[in-house]
Amino acid sequence: MSTENNIGTYLGIDLGTSNTVVSFFKSGKFEQVKFKRKNIIPSALYYENKDKVIFGDIALKKGSNDPSHLITAFKRDMGSNNKYTLSFENDENKTCNHYIIDTNIFIKEPGILNSFSLDDKIHLSLTVQSELSHRKKQKETSVAAEIALDSINNISDQENIVFEESNRDLLPEDLTANSPNDDNDNRILSVAVKVKNEDLNQQIKLITNDNGLILKAKAIKVDCLTLEDFRTSRNISVDNNLQITQLIVTPQKASELFLKYIKSESETFIKGDINSAVITVPANFNQSQVELTKKAGLNAGFKDIRIMKEPIAAGMAYALDREDNKKILVYDFGGGTFDATFLEVGSNKLSVLGVHGDSKLGGEDITKIIEELIYDELEDTVELSMFDFEESELDKESFVKNKFAIKKIAEDAKLTLSEYEDTTIEIPSLINKNNELINLNMELTRAQFDDAIIDIRKRSLDIVKELISTSGFTAKDVDMIVMAGGSSNIPSIYSSIEDTFGFSPLINKDTALVISEGAVIEAIQLWDISNAVQERISYNDKALFDFGIGMKSNKFDVLVPIHHLLPYRVEKNYTTEKNNQESLLIRAFQRREGYEKSIKTHDKGLEFVDELVVYNLPPSAVGEFKIKVTFELTKDDTLNMSVLIYDKDNNEIDSNNVKIKKASQE
Repeated sequence: MSTENNIGTYLGIDLGTSNTVVSFFKSGKFEQVKFKRKNIIPSALYYENKDKVIFGDIALKKGSNDPSHLITAFKRDMGSNNKYTLSFENDENKTCNHYIIDTNIFIKEPGILNSFSLDDKIHLSLTVQSELSHRKKQKETSVAAEIALDSINNISDQENIVFEESNRDLLPEDLTANSPNDDNDNRILSVAVKVKNEDLNQQIKLITNDNGLILKAKAIKVDCLTLEDFRTSRNISVDNNLQITQLIVTPQKASELFLKYIKSESETFIKGDINSAVITVPANFNQSQVELTKKAGLNAGFKDIRIMKEPIAAGMAYALDREDNKKILVYDFGGGTFDATFLEVGSNKLSVLGVHGDSKLGGEDITKIIEELIYDELEDTVELSMFDFEESELDKESFVKNKFAIKKIAEDAKLTLSEYEDTTIEIPSLINKNNELINLNMELTRAQFDDAIIDIRKRSLDIVKELISTSGFTAKDVDMIVMAGGSSNIPSIYSSIEDTFGFSPLINKDTALVISEGAVIEAIQLWDISNAVQERISYNDKALFDFGIGMKSNKFDVLVPIHHLLPYRVEKNYTTEKNNQESLLIRAFQRREGYEKSIKTHDKGLEFVDELVVYNLPPSAVGEFKIKVTFELTKDDTLNMSVLIYDKDNNEIDSNNVKIKKASQE
């Protein structure tokens, strides 16, 4: 590749279920857009209110306190009927409580910050942080102090967190300090007085179990809550008649908002306008899911969007500069989907030999298994059931908060066990059925983890074996194995591939980055005018599935056969079945390779894609008109349709008012 490139016009976006990577090409090498100094941004949105959305790491942090306003894994829901319903209290009904927290409360309850809502204002005295740092060095309080400090650091950038300097001059002169502990109490109390003086109408509470500090606060009319009082107050409904606004967000809208943020942040990072992007999707995404992803990108502000299948992008990255012909297996185990693709690369050409996968198998399922191990531990040690809401005997908010805290720790444990032989799982501030805060501490070894995910490994290997078999090859025909997706880094998954094929997969590229880099190569070939790619890589744009429609008696009628070059256009003639029929319903399906004997739409190997409705048909008697529907599969696997209507003599009649709508687009 040459060193000149117009970097400010296009991106390669690996839009992942759990995380997203954005790459570009600069000065002869691939680079990644940094989000908060990281190459990877979590695919997450958090609604602070119905008009303000936060993205990425901060969204996850805010969502840990308020999971009901957090949206994740929207890519996995693309094309489904799933929607996210978010409820917001109208602004005029909101009250803001101000809290100051004593150091001893953090020792007693290290995760207390997770108990506050974003409507609460938390004023953290710098004295408290200093005391916690001191307590961290003391054996009896070291663990609690460390957890508390981590908790403070994790939420330090939230808008409702304020770090306050103390000012003892605000206290009465007779409020003496006879010990260092007394002096620290006075410093914390001065923060409460400072906040109170800023607005006498504010509701200010000092949370402390220190009787001496409570007496001092009472003397200067600062309200206090003990930890038990605070816990009780969290479960009191202030007003049952509050006006609530509901916001319904579709997976497509979530994708659009996220991509809009990606575009804006990338332009800031690159310092230039970005007009185009190649967005990657799982190989098993159907035409409806592909089209919705493309539409989300265009609605996000990109002028041109191309869709590329993830394993082809990975193959593209490895095909660059490869002259010898090799058959490559791409094992792509991402956060929400698993794809296995068989490719042939060489002489700057890439051909798809076969594709298989499971759009409902991913790293999220592995995380869920660790969550269930934690649930088992909670049942055994504290008799708290988290498998089912009813069985937990918790209120809805506590159940959701527990679930989210456990999921986050489970995700961390999964990553840790990919590098180390064991991990300690610590979760502070879980809520039990007696409304008490409890802390979980358990050990999990890699061996236990590997045993727990054996079925998932087997499922992925079965897909790989079936792919090679239906492609007409054997395992011995595989020359190289390319790993992609974060879950591919799990050692037992890597080893299972190695054991199956008898040789090691390639590890010369970062599995988290390889797909977005392949997308950049395609973007350069599409839009770059400076010849950044001196030798272009061509790949066959072929249909990866049989595409067709459901007929009467549920028969599957193939319109676009598998492996046929794209774009491909085919016409299908229909007629009306009753007088003055106003619409025509067409159900589209796709069929995987190796299932040619499946001829009914409900047979194994067939998947429903979309409902297509031709409507506003002109009035006619039964069979009077011929309705010609043209189907076109584009190079990036989107479906275009058009309609023409003819009379009995084959004369075209006016069909300008006839429209087509897709159920997935509504």
